Amino acid sequence: MLSLMMVSASILAQQVQQPPPAYVQEPMPYPAQPLQRKPSFLRELFAGTIGAILQGTGGGVAAALVQGLTGTIVSWFSKKQHANAYPGPNGYPSEPQFFDPRTGQVSAANAQAYYSRDTVPDNTLVAGVAYEVHALAQGGTAIPVNPAIHSFRTGDRFVVHFRPSMPGSMDVYNINPLGQQTRIDSVRMAAGQLMTLGPYEFTATRGEDALRLVLMPCARNDLIVATRNIVNVAADPAAAPPNGFSLSSCDAPITRSINTRDITKVAVDGTTSFALDPISAQEYASGQLDAREVTVVFHHQ
Repeated sequence: MLSLMMVSASILAQQVQQPPPAYVQEPMPYPAQPLQRKPSFLRELFAGTIGAILQGTGGGVAAALVQGLTGTIVSWFSKKQHANAYPGPNGYPSEPQFFDPRTGQVSAANAQAYYSRDTVPDNTLVAGVAYEVHALAQGGTAIPVNPAIHSFRTGDRFVVHFRPSMPGSMDVYNINPLGQQTRIDSVRMAAGQLMTLGPYEFTATRGEDALRLVLMPCARNDLIVATRNIVNVAADPAAAPPNGFSLSSCDAPITRSINTRDITKVAVDGTTSFALDPISAQEYASGQLDAREVTVVFHHQ
Protein backbone atom coordinates (compact mmCIF):
# COMPACT_ATOMS: atom_id res chain seq x y z
CA MET A 1 0.00 0.00 0.00
CA LEU A 2 1.14 3.48 -0.67
CA SER A 3 0.11 6.78 0.83
CA LEU A 4 1.05 9.83 -1.20
CA MET A 5 1.14 13.11 0.71
CA MET A 6 0.69 16.15 -1.49
CA VAL A 7 3.07 18.93 -0.49
CA SER A 8 1.51 21.29 -3.03
CA ALA A 9 -1.49 20.24 -5.14
CA SER A 10 -1.57 23.27 -7.39
CA ILE A 11 -0.66 23.03 -11.05
CA LEU A 12 1.59 25.95 -11.88
CA ALA A 13 0.94 27.11 -15.44
CA GLN A 14 4.18 28.65 -16.47
CA GLN A 15 6.73 28.98 -19.22
CA VAL A 16 10.03 28.10 -17.57
CA GLN A 17 12.41 31.03 -17.37
CA GLN A 18 15.24 29.40 -15.42
CA PRO A 19 17.76 26.93 -16.86
CA PRO A 20 16.98 23.21 -16.43
CA PRO A 21 18.03 21.56 -13.16
CA ALA A 22 21.47 20.10 -12.68
CA TYR A 23 21.94 16.35 -12.61
CA VAL A 24 23.76 14.23 -10.07
CA GLN A 25 25.72 11.02 -10.49
CA GLU A 26 23.48 8.89 -8.26
CA PRO A 27 21.27 6.96 -8.52
CA MET A 28 21.17 7.38 -12.33
CA PRO A 29 24.58 8.43 -13.67
CA TYR A 30 24.62 10.50 -16.83
CA PRO A 31 27.45 10.76 -19.35
CA ALA A 32 29.96 13.57 -18.94
CA GLN A 33 28.91 14.94 -22.32
CA PRO A 34 25.24 15.30 -23.35
CA LEU A 35 24.10 12.41 -25.51
CA GLN A 36 23.43 13.75 -28.99
CA ARG A 37 20.35 12.11 -30.46
CA LYS A 38 18.34 12.80 -33.56
CA PRO A 39 14.81 13.92 -32.63
CA SER A 40 12.48 10.91 -32.79
CA PHE A 41 9.40 10.58 -34.94
CA LEU A 42 7.31 10.90 -31.76
CA ARG A 43 8.77 14.34 -31.15
CA GLU A 44 8.10 15.23 -34.77
CA LEU A 45 4.46 14.21 -34.35
CA PHE A 46 4.16 16.34 -31.21
CA ALA A 47 5.77 19.36 -32.87
CA GLY A 48 3.87 18.81 -36.11
CA THR A 49 0.56 18.93 -34.25
CA ILE A 50 1.44 22.25 -32.65
CA GLY A 51 2.61 23.55 -36.02
CA ALA A 52 -0.64 22.48 -37.70
CA ILE A 53 -2.74 24.22 -35.08
CA LEU A 54 -0.76 27.45 -35.25
CA GLN A 55 0.06 27.81 -38.92
CA GLY A 56 -2.23 25.47 -40.78
CA THR A 57 0.60 23.30 -42.05
CA GLY A 58 1.77 19.85 -41.06
CA GLY A 59 5.40 20.23 -42.10
CA GLY A 60 7.01 23.64 -42.42
CA VAL A 61 6.68 24.70 -38.81
CA ALA A 62 7.28 21.18 -37.48
CA ALA A 63 10.80 21.08 -38.88
CA ALA A 64 11.68 24.18 -36.86
CA LEU A 65 9.76 23.27 -33.70
CA VAL A 66 11.10 19.75 -33.36
CA GLN A 67 14.60 21.11 -32.73
CA GLY A 68 13.21 22.75 -29.61
CA LEU A 69 11.97 19.42 -28.21
CA THR A 70 15.37 17.96 -27.33
CA GLY A 71 16.47 17.28 -23.78
CA THR A 72 14.26 17.32 -20.70
CA ILE A 73 10.75 18.67 -20.98
CA VAL A 74 11.55 21.72 -18.83
CA SER A 75 14.02 22.97 -21.45
CA TRP A 76 11.78 22.52 -24.50
CA PHE A 77 11.54 25.48 -26.86
CA SER A 78 14.62 26.92 -25.17
CA LYS A 79 18.09 27.58 -26.56
CA LYS A 80 19.54 25.89 -23.46
CA GLN A 81 19.10 22.25 -24.41
CA HIS A 82 20.31 19.11 -22.66
CA ALA A 83 20.10 15.75 -24.42
CA ASN A 84 20.43 13.22 -21.61
CA ALA A 85 18.50 9.95 -21.73
CA TYR A 86 17.50 7.17 -19.36
CA PRO A 87 20.29 4.60 -19.13
CA GLY A 88 19.25 1.09 -20.15
CA PRO A 89 20.82 -2.32 -19.44
CA ASN A 90 23.15 -1.87 -22.41
CA GLY A 91 23.74 1.84 -22.05
CA TYR A 92 21.56 4.56 -23.50
CA PRO A 93 18.80 3.39 -25.87
CA SER A 94 18.89 4.75 -29.41
CA GLU A 95 15.19 4.03 -29.93
CA PRO A 96 12.11 4.76 -27.80
CA GLN A 97 11.07 2.14 -25.25
CA PHE A 98 7.41 1.29 -24.72
CA PHE A 99 5.55 0.80 -21.44
CA ASP A 100 2.06 0.45 -20.07
CA PRO A 101 2.04 3.40 -17.63
CA ARG A 102 -0.41 1.58 -15.32
CA THR A 103 1.52 -1.66 -14.89
CA GLY A 104 5.10 -0.77 -15.80
CA GLN A 105 5.17 -3.74 -18.16
CA VAL A 106 7.62 -3.32 -21.04
CA SER A 107 5.84 -3.75 -24.36
CA ALA A 108 7.22 -5.97 -27.10
CA ALA A 109 6.08 -3.35 -29.59
CA ASN A 110 8.68 -1.25 -31.33
CA ALA A 111 8.49 1.95 -33.33
CA GLN A 112 7.32 0.05 -36.41
CA ALA A 113 4.35 -1.37 -34.50
CA TYR A 114 3.61 1.90 -32.69
CA TYR A 115 4.39 5.10 -34.59
CA SER A 116 6.82 5.36 -37.47
CA ARG A 117 7.15 7.13 -40.77
CA ASP A 118 6.09 3.88 -42.44
CA THR A 119 2.86 3.41 -40.48
CA VAL A 120 1.65 6.97 -39.83
CA PRO A 121 0.47 9.08 -42.81
CA ASP A 122 1.93 12.50 -43.42
CA ASN A 123 0.34 15.40 -41.53
CA THR A 124 -1.04 13.10 -38.82
CA LEU A 125 -2.16 15.05 -35.76
CA VAL A 126 -2.04 13.57 -32.27
CA ALA A 127 -3.86 14.35 -29.03
CA GLY A 128 -2.34 13.64 -25.65
CA VAL A 129 0.50 14.70 -23.39
CA ALA A 130 4.24 14.47 -23.05
CA TYR A 131 5.29 14.12 -19.42
CA GLU A 132 8.25 13.56 -17.12
CA VAL A 133 8.57 12.56 -13.48
CA HIS A 134 11.47 14.23 -11.64
CA ALA A 135 12.58 12.79 -8.31
CA LEU A 136 13.70 15.48 -5.85
CA ALA A 137 16.93 14.80 -4.01
CA GLN A 138 18.10 16.57 -0.87
CA GLY A 139 19.04 20.14 -1.62
CA GLY A 140 16.40 20.44 -4.33
CA THR A 141 18.26 18.64 -7.13
CA ALA A 142 15.79 17.18 -9.65
CA ILE A 143 16.52 13.85 -11.34
CA PRO A 144 14.28 12.63 -14.21
CA VAL A 145 13.11 9.05 -13.65
CA ASN A 146 10.90 6.64 -15.57
CA PRO A 147 7.92 5.90 -13.27
CA ALA A 148 7.14 2.68 -15.15
CA ILE A 149 10.28 1.05 -13.76
CA HIS A 150 11.40 3.34 -10.91
CA SER A 151 10.77 2.40 -7.26
CA PHE A 152 10.27 5.15 -4.70
CA ARG A 153 11.03 4.84 -0.99
CA THR A 154 9.40 6.40 2.06
CA GLY A 155 10.26 10.09 2.25
CA ASP A 156 11.04 10.40 -1.47
CA ARG A 157 9.56 13.43 -3.21
CA PHE A 158 8.84 14.11 -6.87
CA VAL A 159 7.14 16.49 -9.29
CA VAL A 160 5.41 15.79 -12.59
CA HIS A 161 6.00 18.08 -15.57
CA PHE A 162 3.79 17.75 -18.63
CA ARG A 163 2.89 19.51 -21.87
CA PRO A 164 -0.24 18.89 -24.00
CA SER A 165 0.00 18.47 -27.76
CA MET A 166 -3.18 20.53 -28.18
CA PRO A 167 -4.86 23.41 -26.36
CA GLY A 168 -7.81 22.68 -24.12
CA SER A 169 -8.71 21.75 -20.56
CA MET A 170 -6.90 19.30 -18.30
CA ASP A 171 -8.43 17.53 -15.30
CA VAL A 172 -5.98 15.90 -12.89
CA TYR A 173 -7.05 13.14 -10.49
CA ASN A 174 -5.25 11.35 -7.70
CA ILE A 175 -6.11 7.65 -7.22
CA ASN A 176 -5.05 6.32 -3.82
CA PRO A 177 -4.16 2.71 -2.97
CA LEU A 178 -7.79 2.01 -2.04
CA GLY A 179 -8.94 3.02 -5.52
CA GLN A 180 -10.51 6.26 -4.29
CA GLN A 181 -10.31 8.99 -6.92
CA THR A 182 -10.13 12.72 -6.17
CA ARG A 183 -9.86 15.57 -8.65
CA ILE A 184 -7.02 17.80 -7.50
CA ASP A 185 -6.88 20.29 -10.38
CA SER A 186 -8.72 21.49 -13.48
CA VAL A 187 -7.06 24.06 -15.75
CA ARG A 188 -7.00 25.51 -19.26
CA MET A 189 -3.75 24.94 -21.14
CA ALA A 190 -2.16 26.13 -24.37
CA ALA A 191 -0.57 23.60 -26.71
CA GLY A 192 3.00 22.95 -25.57
CA GLN A 193 2.54 24.80 -22.28
CA LEU A 194 4.59 23.47 -19.39
CA MET A 195 2.58 22.47 -16.33
CA THR A 196 3.94 21.25 -13.01
CA LEU A 197 2.13 19.04 -10.51
CA GLY A 198 3.45 18.58 -6.98
CA PRO A 199 5.78 18.22 -5.22
CA TYR A 200 4.53 15.02 -3.62
CA GLU A 201 6.05 12.93 -0.83
CA PHE A 202 5.74 9.20 -0.17
CA THR A 203 4.78 8.39 3.42
CA ALA A 204 5.16 5.21 5.46
CA THR A 205 2.42 3.12 3.83
CA ARG A 206 3.79 1.21 0.88
CA GLY A 207 1.96 0.25 -2.28
CA GLU A 208 0.87 2.07 -5.42
CA ASP A 209 -0.69 5.43 -6.12
CA ALA A 210 -1.59 7.04 -9.42
CA LEU A 211 -2.17 10.31 -11.22
CA ARG A 212 -4.78 10.40 -13.98
CA LEU A 213 -4.43 13.15 -16.60
CA VAL A 214 -7.49 13.83 -18.77
CA LEU A 215 -7.13 16.22 -21.73
CA MET A 216 -10.14 17.66 -23.58
CA PRO A 217 -8.80 19.40 -26.73
CA CYS A 218 -10.49 22.68 -27.72
CA ALA A 219 -9.43 26.11 -28.94
CA ARG A 220 -9.71 29.61 -27.62
CA ASN A 221 -7.95 32.73 -28.86
CA ASP A 222 -5.99 33.32 -25.67
CA LEU A 223 -4.73 29.71 -25.72
CA ILE A 224 -3.58 30.04 -29.33
CA VAL A 225 -1.79 33.30 -28.53
CA ALA A 226 -0.11 31.64 -25.54
CA THR A 227 1.10 28.78 -27.74
CA ARG A 228 2.59 31.23 -30.23
CA ASN A 229 4.47 32.92 -27.41
CA ILE A 230 5.72 29.60 -26.04
CA VAL A 231 7.22 28.48 -29.35
CA ASN A 232 7.98 32.03 -30.55
CA VAL A 233 6.07 31.77 -33.83
CA ALA A 234 4.56 34.82 -35.51
CA ALA A 235 0.96 34.75 -36.70
CA ASP A 236 0.30 34.17 -40.39
CA PRO A 237 -3.11 35.61 -41.35
CA ALA A 238 -2.94 33.91 -44.75
CA ALA A 239 -2.51 30.41 -43.36
CA ALA A 240 -5.42 27.99 -43.69
CA PRO A 241 -5.88 24.78 -41.69
CA PRO A 242 -4.91 21.68 -43.71
CA ASN A 243 -7.92 19.85 -45.12
CA GLY A 244 -10.19 22.21 -43.22
CA PHE A 245 -9.07 21.02 -39.77
CA SER A 246 -10.02 23.24 -36.87
CA LEU A 247 -10.68 22.67 -33.19
CA SER A 248 -14.07 23.38 -31.67
CA SER A 249 -14.24 26.36 -29.32
CA CYS A 250 -13.67 25.77 -25.62
CA ASP A 251 -16.67 28.02 -24.97
CA ALA A 252 -19.01 26.27 -27.43
CA PRO A 253 -21.78 24.08 -25.99
CA ILE A 254 -21.14 20.34 -26.27
CA THR A 255 -23.47 18.91 -28.92
CA ARG A 256 -22.52 15.25 -28.59
CA SER A 257 -21.58 12.73 -25.96
CA ILE A 258 -17.92 12.88 -25.02
CA ASN A 259 -15.85 9.74 -25.33
CA THR A 260 -12.59 9.30 -23.46
CA ARG A 261 -9.77 7.32 -25.02
CA ASP A 262 -7.51 5.61 -22.52
CA ILE A 263 -3.88 5.65 -23.68
CA THR A 264 -2.32 2.44 -22.38
CA LYS A 265 0.93 2.44 -24.34
CA VAL A 266 3.49 5.14 -23.64
CA ALA A 267 6.73 5.65 -25.55
CA VAL A 268 9.71 6.71 -23.44
CA ASP A 269 12.15 8.68 -25.56
CA GLY A 270 15.11 10.19 -23.74
CA THR A 271 13.70 11.45 -20.43
CA THR A 272 10.22 12.12 -21.84
CA SER A 273 7.19 9.83 -21.93
CA PHE A 274 4.84 10.40 -24.86
CA ALA A 275 1.20 9.44 -24.35
CA LEU A 276 -0.19 10.29 -27.79
CA ASP A 277 -3.22 9.10 -29.76
CA PRO A 278 -3.77 9.87 -33.47
CA ILE A 279 -6.86 11.90 -34.34
CA SER A 280 -9.43 9.80 -36.20
CA ALA A 281 -10.86 10.72 -39.60
CA GLN A 282 -14.23 11.49 -37.98
CA GLU A 283 -12.64 13.80 -35.42
CA TYR A 284 -10.52 15.41 -38.10
CA ALA A 285 -13.57 16.21 -40.21
CA SER A 286 -15.72 17.55 -37.38
CA GLY A 287 -13.10 19.33 -35.27
CA GLN A 288 -14.76 17.82 -32.18
CA LEU A 289 -12.15 15.65 -30.52
CA ASP A 290 -12.60 12.96 -27.91
CA ALA A 291 -10.88 13.39 -24.58
CA ARG A 292 -7.60 11.52 -24.06
CA GLU A 293 -6.39 10.24 -20.73
CA VAL A 294 -3.33 8.55 -19.32
CA THR A 295 -2.93 7.05 -15.86
CA VAL A 296 0.60 7.09 -14.44
CA VAL A 297 1.24 4.63 -11.60
CA PHE A 298 3.95 5.20 -8.98
CA HIS A 299 5.60 2.32 -7.13
CA HIS A 300 6.52 2.66 -3.43
CA GLN A 301 8.53 -0.29 -2.14
